[in-house]
Amino acid sequence: MYMLGYFVASPVSGYLSDKYGRKIMLRLGYVGFLLLDLMSAWLPLLSTILVSRFFLGCLHAVCASVSFVLTYFIRDWRILQTAVTLPALLILPVLWTPRLRIITLCIYVDFLMVGMVYFGLSLSGTNISENPFVYMVLSGVMEVPAYSLTIPIVHRYGRKRTLSVLFVISGIILLCLAFSSAG
Repeated sequence: MYMLGYFVASPVSGYLSDKYGRKIMLRLGYVGFLLLDLMSAWLPLLSTILVSRFFLGCLHAVCASVSFVLTYFIRDWRILQTAVTLPALLILPVLWTPRLRIITLCIYVDFLMVGMVYFGLSLSGTNISENPFVYMVLSGVMEVPAYSLTIPIVHRYGRKRTLSVLFVISGIILLCLAFSSAG
């Protein structure tokens, strides 16, 4: 839902930024994103959470497209990187407790590993088939069970147990692929 909102709002946000001004859209986008993100943590129903995720994606598109204007004003890449990274300092006071540091570190490592494996597999699509259409169809077919079975499995067994089992299964399959012959 998040990416759908991003997809829907991306073309509209440029038009609105041109019509009403980039500063106004950036401010409205950030304030709206902050408020909606805080409210979505307390939503009771999955349907309202999904609607919230859609609108968060829309607001992310507004903030992202308008934020690219920074590159026009800030030409030095070091200063640009610093300006983009500084808002992350707001989260540092939360990380002073040891338990939150460990949880945050685990989430970062998990996100990094899952992203690397997912994009690594996506980029190695030519190993599946030289025909890009066959590769795209097979990739889509592989995603269908992931999208359709995840929610019922998590509801039945819980998030931690499901993730642990799926990570172990994925690791075993990837190790088997690493030692299998290529042909």
